[in-house]
Order: sequence, then C-alpha cells, then structure tokens
Amino acid sequence: MELPGCVRPREVGLNFGLLWDLSATHHIIFSARPAIEGTNQLQGYFGYLRALHLAEPHRKAQQQ
Repeated sequence: MELPGCVRPREVGLNFGLLWDLSATHHIIFSARPAIEGTNQLQGYFGYLRALHLAEPHRKAQQQ
C-alpha cells in the first residue's frame, strides 16, 4: 500500500536479455536485471513464444 505524499525509493538497474530461436515459429525469451542502486534484488522474466507463420496469399499465387 502506498501512502499519499510518500516518495518511492529510487532504483537503478541494468537489463540483460536473450531471445533464442528454436525454429521459425518457436522462441524462448529470457531477461534479467540486477539492481545497481536501491533494493538489492534480482528481477527476471522467462517466456515462451509460439508465433504463427501465415503465408501471404499473393506470394503463394505468384509461386504457383
């Protein structure tokens, strides 16, 4: 709960990210951030993305 008039502590961090392409449609995303100033915490994100590969209809017609 945040009280009115209270100042939030300043936090400064440096973010590192990685995107790993397993295939044309499957990807793993990782991001981590250690705190440089403020609370001494390590924050991170790990995700999986499956992108749909939709062929453009006009390009399919040109290839045939």
